[in-house]
Amino acid sequence: MSLTTGSATLLSPPPLSAPHALQPRKLRRKASVLDGTHVVGAASKAMTSSLEHLSSELLSLICTLKSITWRFEGHGLQDDAGQWLPRAVLDTERMRQDGTELRIEGLPLRQFDCEAYRRAIPSDLLTSLTIASPTPPLTARLDAVKHLLVHAPHLRIFEYQDRGQGTQLAFGVGERMPPLRELSLRSYGWNHTPEQVRRHWDFSQLQSLVLTAVPYHNFLQSLDFTTLGRLRHLHIEDWSAHLPDKRREATRLLYGLVKHHLQDLRSLRITCHVGLFPVDALIRHGHSLEDVRFRDHVGFADDKRSCPTMRASDLTQIAERLPCLRRLEMDMDIQGPDSQRFLDALCLCPRLEEVILHVQTLITPCGESIPTHDVDRFASQRILNRLLSRQRPWKSITINVGGWRRVMVRRLDPLWREYNDMGIFAERCFVLSARDGRYEVREVRCIEAGSSRATPDIE
Repeated sequence: MSLTTGSATLLSPPPLSAPHALQPRKLRRKASVLDGTHVVGAASKAMTSSLEHLSSELLSLICTLKSITWRFEGHGLQDDAGQWLPRAVLDTERMRQDGTELRIEGLPLRQFDCEAYRRAIPSDLLTSLTIASPTPPLTARLDAVKHLLVHAPHLRIFEYQDRGQGTQLAFGVGERMPPLRELSLRSYGWNHTPEQVRRHWDFSQLQSLVLTAVPYHNFLQSLDFTTLGRLRHLHIEDWSAHLPDKRREATRLLYGLVKHHLQDLRSLRITCHVGLFPVDALIRHGHSLEDVRFRDHVGFADDKRSCPTMRASDLTQIAERLPCLRRLEMDMDIQGPDSQRFLDALCLCPRLEEVILHVQTLITPCGESIPTHDVDRFASQRILNRLLSRQRPWKSITINVGGWRRVMVRRLDPLWREYNDMGIFAERCFVLSARDGRYEVREVRCIEAGSSRATPDIE
């Protein structure tokens, strides 16, 4: 069904976040405005009401918006293809004349949606595209996504989220990505060759790059680093099992990129081989770096392995040479001989206000004795006291013990299972935060995967 009012043509679009009193019953949704962007609500099969009851003034206003966002929130994903997609947008010719930007958030991926995407989404107006995790994973057809990407000349932001080991785009002759400003890939199986990257990708305008569970050795090996001169935010977290034997070489490539090719980095969040990444690469960006996450692949999830950490002397150099640093996340050897010097070096950072320290549990499970006091809590308190003793303002300090995560599987060793049954856990998280001129310390609960309970049971 179509409705023409003045210069606006609407064909069963998703509901609009118009003022509450002007919306028909089925279209009333919480309205929100983000930086002048009119946000369109979630699209679903149930949301097929027309806009007949909206005033002509409101329709005219909608047509002149500079930015419209379609946000999908998982509704109707099991329905027939296209039922949950917008049937059409506002008059696309009017949108083109007015320079209206189209943003899509949480677009679901299903193998039968290719033609529906092409009919419903004007790719030439698309400036931002976020792909939701496909259901089921590993079976997503990316042809429709690729069609949108290579036909979206103004696209600046692309975020792709898969699960498992992921898939990748398959480009044909003459197909090329637009010059993205922000790129975020999760579980994307990057196996593009250097020649394929040269032909089909354009990183000349890239300012933000986020790779999560992506084989970053393959990614870095395929790039021409000279094309990344505009990069300001680099986040690489590869917890996957992708080519673990290549991680050492990947660290060397990453070090070379940061040290010799990037300029004016503002945030750097990486997981690497700490011993193969000298701190001079960080110091190179000392005049601009504000946010650093610097962790080793080993981590603290296994108390039988030793996690490499930064030396206290290197941390002192960072404190002296990174005057803009406000947030720092790193591993710490809580039992090392330099642990106190390490903490003192943190206090030397002039603008540092948020710290996240990852440490190993001090509990050693054995069948003969049970801990009589909470050694990890006491150790965390000593760290906090040391950092607070310098009389400097902190926004927050987090002590992550034993590889804690908000959603996680705890240690599976039989002795640890016995300890867990007694309420003794290796994985803990203590957070100090500033509030109303005072500091408060709390322990954060986690949700155990496969369970609905939060542990430890703390108020």
